[in-house]
Amino acid sequence: MGDDNLFTFSDQQAEPEKVATDYASRFRGTATPLVIDNGSHQCRVGWGSEDDPRLMFHSLVAKPRAKKDEADGVVVGNDIQSGTLAKYIIKSPHEGGVVTSWESQEYLLDHAFSCMGIDTEGSVQHPVVMTEAFCNLNVCRARMNELLFEAYGAPFVAYGVDSLFSHYLNNREAALAGYGLILSSGHHGSYVLPLIGGRVDASNGLRWVHARHFFLWLATLFLMLGWVV
Repeated sequence: MGDDNLFTFSDQQAEPEKVATDYASRFRGTATPLVIDNGSHQCRVGWGSEDDPRLMFHSLVAKPRAKKDEADGVVVGNDIQSGTLAKYIIKSPHEGGVVTSWESQEYLLDHAFSCMGIDTEGSVQHPVVMTEAFCNLNVCRARMNELLFEAYGAPFVAYGVDSLFSHYLNNREAALAGYGLILSSGHHGSYVLPLIGGRVDASNGLRWVHARHFFLWLATLFLMLGWVV
């Protein structure tokens, strides 16, 4: 079998997040946006003035099953260790690509803001840019607004689709004035987004739920063809 038929995928090892120590010296008192890629598989958080996210953790929340273990508290993201899974109930905030468990979502945001080193009392004093599912339900966005404005005191909030952000960043001129077709495959949902004159034609967009099943199907086809995945 030639190298042309060999496909390799690197599995990034998850490590517990470390709390940032430069918030007071670099970001406190500024209007630097806080960018949150609120994915159904992985959550990424960073500052709008930096190219790379500072945090990448699994979008999972683990709560103790038994009352005797409640002292251990809720565990979020990469802090969930495989050796202790039997003690916890694992839950994701997302279902079908949209947020449905708002308690779990609040735990995720608490974890993210804490690890970013944000220590301002009573509020997150930065504009928030957050990704959401394509054609997100109005009720879901309203609940997220309520959470960010009332629970965290964010001054401004903006939403967008992650694949569109990527398209505008990597092909700005064509994205603003041209035509295109974006294919986005995520953990819980896959999307086909047509661009006409620099704007998304939402009426002709497509969305499939449970996108990971498409990946498994594609991997099965590769194996049937004799390709190593």
